Amino acid sequence: MRRSGKRLVLRLLKNKTMKTRNGFVSNSSSSSFTCDVCGTTESGYDASLSDFGMMQCIRNHTFCESEAVKSNEDLTIDEKREALLVEVRSNKWNKEDVIAAAVDKITKMSDDEINDEYEEDGNYEVAPARCPICSMKEFRNEDVLYFLLKKQGKTFKVIGEEIKNEFGDFEKFMNYLK
Repeated sequence: MRRSGKRLVLRLLKNKTMKTRNGFVSNSSSSSFTCDVCGTTESGYDASLSDFGMMQCIRNHTFCESEAVKSNEDLTIDEKREALLVEVRSNKWNKEDVIAAAVDKITKMSDDEINDEYEEDGNYEVAPARCPICSMKEFRNEDVLYFLLKKQGKTFKVIGEEIKNEFGDFEKFMNYLK
């Protein structure tokens, strides 16, 4: 079991009940992963990220192992603490007061306690400090697009109308973008 913010939150929730699934549950499934940095896509049955040399950070950015900013061993205490905090804050199924209590507990942990609590789960839930996107070494096209839209104070619909008015047809628009 992963020893991280999830486990910490679960310990705080130990008196709460969890929903379980009864009946037939299949463990066989196909998986597909696309690198958010280089666009490589891999897929297969009963496959995991590590089968394809990929990783996924706590914020769900998927990237090739070769694009990791640093190794797990190179993480500082502050980066491990931040990883635990990000993971706890991203647990949408918890109530705000429980998340606040977990955040407070992590914030007050000693360096040794952080080292004991922090452990990556293979290639899943990797610390943001290892992610090329969270570290802002690389940017996803969609993030840049949303930044530009916000900076211009426009929406997709408004930009779409501007494109339609300026170019008239899709081929002219595509030629402009080349």
